[in-house]
Amino acid sequence: MVTDSERYRSGDQIAGKFQLVRKLDEGGMGTVWAARNVDLDVHVALKLLRPELAETHAAHRLLAEARMLARLQHPAVVRVHDCGRTDRGDPFVAMELLDGESLADHMCRRGRVAAVEAVSIVLPVVDGLRAAHEAGIVHRDIKPENIFLAKVGGRMQPKLLDFGIALAEAVAARRTTHGAIMGSPVYMSPEQARGAEVGPASDLWSLSVVLFELVSARLPFEGDNYHAVLRAIIEDECPSLTELGAGDELLAAIVERGLAKDAARRFATAKDLGTALAEWLIGQGVTEDASHVSLRAGWLGRVSEPPASLAPIVVGSTDRPPARASLPTLTPARGGGTQSSRHSVPGLSLTSSQRGRRSRKIWLAAAAGATVALAGGAFWFRSLAGSSTVSSASPTQSAAPSAEPVRAEVALPVVDAGSAPAVPEADKPRPAPESRPKARPGKSSEVYRPRGI
Repeated sequence: MVTDSERYRSGDQIAGKFQLVRKLDEGGMGTVWAARNVDLDVHVALKLLRPELAETHAAHRLLAEARMLARLQHPAVVRVHDCGRTDRGDPFVAMELLDGESLADHMCRRGRVAAVEAVSIVLPVVDGLRAAHEAGIVHRDIKPENIFLAKVGGRMQPKLLDFGIALAEAVAARRTTHGAIMGSPVYMSPEQARGAEVGPASDLWSLSVVLFELVSARLPFEGDNYHAVLRAIIEDECPSLTELGAGDELLAAIVERGLAKDAARRFATAKDLGTALAEWLIGQGVTEDASHVSLRAGWLGRVSEPPASLAPIVVGSTDRPPARASLPTLTPARGGGTQSSRHSVPGLSLTSSQRGRRSRKIWLAAAAGATVALAGGAFWFRSLAGSSTVSSASPTQSAAPSAEPVRAEVALPVVDAGSAPAVPEADKPRPAPESRPKARPGKSSEVYRPRGI
């Protein structure tokens, strides 16, 4: 007769596609093997249920585990590739084969872990729980043995294992026998220890116990036997982490809230717990968790505030354009010469240089007119005088007769605009008033804004 331990051996084929290679672990519900998918030539972890449980409720839970995990595409949750039954009728689940160690082995090897490292390891697991809870799944058996520190691409990736006793939250009341206690006793929540219905808050309690143990190297609730542990979980107060020399007051407060006896006083969701732990890590100068996921991007959902020099300018009611009388003067563009605007801009006055250019234009026009008048007078005077000459010394001098005819010459006055003599303000010609467009009712006047401002 073949015993249970000899029911399957290395080299056996499961469902015609998986070849067993070696036994990896053995638990209360079944055995885990390293197997090779002969069709794809890849290795997987194959979980086989114990033969005596093949036709029990445990078998249905195992297959339910496979279906639920297949819905959770999350890096912190073990991935399911296939499920079914062997030729002998035993349920199996094919999952990704992981390289690394369980958190329980890590704690045995390391002992107490620094608070920053411990929170960095736990955070990805919190995010995996968040995904499970949002899918309506409660794990119910979170403990260090069910958290695996996998090596993926040269980095650590904590993963949740063994959802074998998890049930969909929506059907938990219908499929769980009232009063049944499921899970490891030292990580149970008070409601789970009493045999009551449990929800996501129970998983947050269990994970808080794991974090407490990770940073302090002891359990928050202990007893000499199974029942003493359950009594301590239900009745005893949790010791503070600071009293044990682990973490600081803020981390102690976060863990204390996760271990509140009343489920309603704990964090409402896994996201709330993860956000609190992420903010604590950022306060310690950490930017990523153990799996190199950004804390701000993964939990806080925002980027750092921009520097003050890059802060946007907000225009409020007090930033309206000033009154026309106080507007700045218009200055010519740098390197643009002395060209003036082709159109008038309401509310702008001219600068002193612009007024100087306008005055010079007026004086040049007056000088040109005087020159033309003098030339005309000289021509008329020469016509009357016949052969007489006109002296160029001054336009007021009379010409003396000469024995020899001399060619008449007229020296035109040269007027320098830059050195034009001052003229009384009353004698200056006044330009025609500029026509300015009237502003439309209800709209402000056009305001000139130099480029680059």
